[in-house]
Amino acid sequence: PESAAPAMASYKNDELRGRTVSGSINLYDNQVGIGTAEDKAIAARLGSCTYDIISNQDAHVPYLRQLRSDAHFVTKEGVGTKHFFPRKHKPQLAAGHPAHPTASCDGIFQGPFDHPKEAEKSLRRTEAQLMQTENIQSYRNYQSRRGQMRPPTPQKRRTLNPE
Repeated sequence: PESAAPAMASYKNDELRGRTVSGSINLYDNQVGIGTAEDKAIAARLGSCTYDIISNQDAHVPYLRQLRSDAHFVTKEGVGTKHFFPRKHKPQLAAGHPAHPTASCDGIFQGPFDHPKEAEKSLRRTEAQLMQTENIQSYRNYQSRRGQMRPPTPQKRRTLNPE
């Protein structure tokens, strides 16, 4: 028993049985245009518009109209289409894909290490918050507690000469 040939491009394209001297007849441009590969190449070289872009009329486009697509960057009315500014879409990634948002990125993306001053700054901030929490009502008690934790802030130097 003879088995059926596997499907090629699409069911609609597989059902085309026509042939010409230059080859088989196929569907093009999302199954809108029909013709041979040679005819499609000629139509592409002539230009893809189904209307004359200078006069904005379709009466002056006699050659291979069936192989020219209406999907253009600008419509007959001069409005930009989705082909001119394609819609952005987020790719759907499988859960195990390394680029999935839930995937662990440890060891893949590393920025520069923090400067040692960053840890010191974070520690000072935490200490200040704790001291403020301990002494909510009294700034004097806060200052005395701060004096116990750290040395006082040095006075601002107002000259260029070091002393």
